[in-house]
Amino acid sequence: MAKEESSKLGNEKSEKNYTANFDDLVDLVEDRGQVKFLTFDGDLLSERKIDGKIYLPPPQVDWLLPRAKAVLQEVEKHTDISDSSDSVQGCTYCQEELYPSLLDYFKQFSEPPTKEHFHFLVLFTLHSYLIEKFNFSPIFFLVATKGRGKTPTLKAVAYASRRGIFTETFREPNLIRWGSDYGASLFFDVKNFPRRVENSNCEDLIYGRAERGVTSSRVLHPERGAFRDMITFQTFGATGASSNRMVDDVTEARCVVFNMPYSNKVFDIEPSKELGLPFREKLTAFRMAHHKNPFLEVKKEQPGKLENYLRGYHQMVKTIFPRHEPHFLQFKKLVVKQKREEAENTFEARIIKLVDELGDSVEKGTLCLTYEDICNKFNKGKIEDRHISEPTISRILKNLGFGSKKNSSSTKRGIFYDEEFLRQLKVNYGLEELETHPKSLSELSEGSENGATKSSKEKFEELVKGEDTASLQIRHKKATYWIDKHPHHPRIKEYLERLEIIENELAKRGELPDDCERTAEKALKEFGSLGGDL
Repeated sequence: MAKEESSKLGNEKSEKNYTANFDDLVDLVEDRGQVKFLTFDGDLLSERKIDGKIYLPPPQVDWLLPRAKAVLQEVEKHTDISDSSDSVQGCTYCQEELYPSLLDYFKQFSEPPTKEHFHFLVLFTLHSYLIEKFNFSPIFFLVATKGRGKTPTLKAVAYASRRGIFTETFREPNLIRWGSDYGASLFFDVKNFPRRVENSNCEDLIYGRAERGVTSSRVLHPERGAFRDMITFQTFGATGASSNRMVDDVTEARCVVFNMPYSNKVFDIEPSKELGLPFREKLTAFRMAHHKNPFLEVKKEQPGKLENYLRGYHQMVKTIFPRHEPHFLQFKKLVVKQKREEAENTFEARIIKLVDELGDSVEKGTLCLTYEDICNKFNKGKIEDRHISEPTISRILKNLGFGSKKNSSSTKRGIFYDEEFLRQLKVNYGLEELETHPKSLSELSEGSENGATKSSKEKFEELVKGEDTASLQIRHKKATYWIDKHPHHPRIKEYLERLEIIENELAKRGELPDDCERTAEKALKEFGSLGGDL
């Protein structure tokens, strides 16, 4: 019995457990020819006890390990910005030395669309070392025909990024190991990236890397039966790809796309793992110095997925690299413009434009625009095979977010013509520039640019009396909608008073809907009872 127990203990001791990730790990490093754990306390460990088990560093990895000595020497150069919540000074060394050196590194290998694109290469590489602080990591996607510098650019980023692996492999086991176990940054260089992803049946393991919280599951042990046969993997991580073929619209929304231009420049230097190693060491020190510093908060400037994907970058820049914030903002402006121009050419954008053009066909009172009118407008001048049906246009408009509505006689179906919602769609699809305040706000004040401050109550009453009932009803719906969405606007009381004038006029004409709660009257009473603070 004693021999059996001794044998079991011996097996437990000889069993080796490996890990590449734990909470206070800076990274795996090379120290005197061995793989070691480097912790945030500066300790170099050959093993680590976690939950009662001894874990060793993996004996080999698919990237060049940063040298421990170089990392520890480099970390001393960084400024402590632990009080960054009260300051926007950032780290002096990062801004004056590290950032510019990365710019020079990338300029050796290719020429992207603009100079501002070099700054994104720097920020993408930096973010891979602080990936735990990000909730989104857009896929860095280079697309162009051959000979445009896609591969050198991708290699340069891969060899400087944290645990960067440059590969043509789409095998499921490799993707799971690299993504879930190694926590690697993955870079794919293939001719037709979209097709390779689709043929490998690994869309979730690649496209899911763009957002934290997305998981992938596989049944690996069917013999164990239900509830015990499935393993779930975390996929989030920095990802890049180059391709001669563009991805589809849905995937593109998860990407920052570089359309690589032709360049007359001759680049003599080829990116290599060895050339990227010194930067990997500098950036590992960057991680060690700044990983525990909280990012400054940055508010979203507009709705949409792109804002989510770039918000983390903005926070990192504002916290550690505030002097380079103008470059980031300029790059973001270019990306937003590019996305809107591309969106403008989509089928959905054509439908939105068509709906906007049919404003005169909207039924007064119900604000219903019928599917029949929309289809007639779309099908005009097209051969019958290219006509669109009412059920099809109904699905498209519902997907865009329009609500259903019947006309006054309940004989035809259509959409509720919400001008404010339509305006937002036009902004999102690049058909109209984003404004500080919606049009309905200015319309509340007799339509002039500064009407709200220049027009008197009497002038506005005259304006309302002179409008026809149908126009006044549209004005009422738009104003009610806007006020409901902006209850804390600094001029809310003024706009509520104007809305009350509109409601009073409609009531005099007997055109105020019976189910109307007299929005302005009710809100103004609440306003007064709260001492003017809505």
